[in-house]
Amino acid sequence: VFNGVFAQGQVLISAFLVSKYFKKGFITAVVLNFLQMMSVLMSLIHDFSNSKIPGVMVPLGAIVICIVLYLYNKRLRMSLSYVNNQRQELIGLSEEIAQMNDELEESNQELVTKNKLILQGQEVLEHTAYYDDLTSLPNRKMIMKILDEHIKKADQVGGSFGIAMINLDNFK
Repeated sequence: VFNGVFAQGQVLISAFLVSKYFKKGFITAVVLNFLQMMSVLMSLIHDFSNSKIPGVMVPLGAIVICIVLYLYNKRLRMSLSYVNNQRQELIGLSEEIAQMNDELEESNQELVTKNKLILQGQEVLEHTAYYDDLTSLPNRKMIMKILDEHIKKADQVGGSFGIAMINLDNFK
């Protein structure tokens, strides 16, 4: 009974060494279990007894468990490293996107400002093109434009309209 408890403790300690200290723990656990297995094998060769066979199998099982744990931990660490690298890349991309967003916001504000200036310029140009600078009354182009609109409207509805014209000679 005591040998069974000792054997289970040995397996648990081996698993703990691999889990806690990774490569150094793996090497230590495998070497210790291998040495114990060799010690029991030497004893078995010297004095053959069926009761000593579990003494060989327990360290061998512990070595197999240590190998499985080591390989699992190694793969897990590689996966975590890969995930951390992807996380760092995503953080970098997120920072780039934030910077680009700020630049786009700034460019958008510049475009809005420039668009307002263009619209104001268009209004000034339209006023200059269709109104007299001195009196701000509609000029000949504007009157012709208004007449064209009224003619089109009258044609659409089948109506008519009238025009009164005053000619001022020598108006300065």
